[in-house]
Amino acid sequence: MENTAVIPQEQIVEVKNYISQAQVLKADVMSMVVTNEKDKAAANEMLSATLKPMFKAVEEMRKAYSLTLRRRANEWDAECNPVMGVIQKLIDHLNSQVLDYVHKEEEAARQLQEEANRIAAEAEVKRQEELRLIEEARAKAEEEGKPLPELPLEPAAVATEIAPAVSRTIRTGHGTSSIRKTPTPVIFDESLLPREYLIPNVPMINRDVKDGKKIPGTRLDMIDSLATRGGY
Repeated sequence: MENTAVIPQEQIVEVKNYISQAQVLKADVMSMVVTNEKDKAAANEMLSATLKPMFKAVEEMRKAYSLTLRRRANEWDAECNPVMGVIQKLIDHLNSQVLDYVHKEEEAARQLQEEANRIAAEAEVKRQEELRLIEEARAKAEEEGKPLPELPLEPAAVATEIAPAVSRTIRTGHGTSSIRKTPTPVIFDESLLPREYLIPNVPMINRDVKDGKKIPGTRLDMIDSLATRGGY
């Protein structure tokens, strides 16, 4: 329901309280570094229990008045946007920490799997050579009419070790964060951009690339982003 009243003073006070809360949280959040599973869970808990609910609360208050009271929209946005900007920086920091940690873990798992594959391949080559020698020995004994020599047991095939999977979903008491591929236009060569994009008009480029338009000098990459859901 649209709010047709002038922005109540208590709403302004509430927004200012959020900026105070964000400033109090700033030191703790910016000092959070994700290096293990415990850190990853703590980051998700901060996102889902505190930062995202705070951001949504301020955003809802902004919408309730800014969309209706056109004459005061700029004034009200000026109250809310700095708060949201501070909170967004905290969210961005934790998102970056979680993504960096998961990417490092995925790279470590990839390298582990590559090593496991290499070891398995070498073992298979050795197994095939042993099988070949066994067959040659049997054939030679039969050809010479000699008793079959005692041969070693046929070696078993070696299974490839599977590196442990790295979870892209974090669940804690107040919500869930999951890493997903997000279509993200990338300008990799501005010299190839057509004239209408030379500013470059990034919002226009993003919209047209996402809509499937082929623009020289751009591409649509699938880049990880962290989405947090909770009860807020």
